[in-house]
Amino acid sequence: MKTISIFTFFLISYSLASADSVVFEYEDFGPQVLAYETIGYQWYQWNSVGDSNPNKTDLLRVVVFWDEPIEKIKLKYPVIPSKQQDYRYLSYEKAIGYLDKTLHEAPGAVNLIRTRERLRKMKGR
Repeated sequence: MKTISIFTFFLISYSLASADSVVFEYEDFGPQVLAYETIGYQWYQWNSVGDSNPNKTDLLRVVVFWDEPIEKIKLKYPVIPSKQQDYRYLSYEKAIGYLDKTLHEAPGAVNLIRTRERLRKMKGR
């Protein structure tokens, strides 16, 4: 049993160490009013506008990537309208730049602090 636990630990450690991207929810980057210039509006990119109900938002994911070209990341996380699968792509540098700038303007934004910490851990910095 101990061998399995050690093996599992090393397997998880390796997968985290070799990660080239991490997927977040749109909300992890703040409300649309802050995030739209960086990651787009909070509705599916194949729609021209959002829902008329302001409380209804589409399920969007944000992929932050490093050490791989965006073309490979888009193959891993494709946008598929028929499955309502929508991703936004940000380089690590752009994501950290956005988070640092936004946190400078709104220092108490706990979700942005959490996002930045998670991102730095995943990248290994």
